[in-house]
Amino acid sequence: MSHPLGTEDKKEGLPETGLKFLETMIKKVIKKLEKNSFEPKIQDASKAVLLKQKFSKTSQVEKTF
Repeated sequence: MSHPLGTEDKKEGLPETGLKFLETMIKKVIKKLEKNSFEPKIQDASKAVLLKQKFSKTSQVEKTF
């Protein structure tokens, strides 16, 4: 059975292209979610380290006086 303008060929190619596109988008979304979930934890940890350093400096100064 012949199809006008080769529509059969186009239909066969679309699912592969669409599937590859979806796989790429899913990978990008997963990477973005992982980055966003780790980033706040790293920021919180660095803030905690800075606060600890400030506290230790303050307590050392208080001990001196």
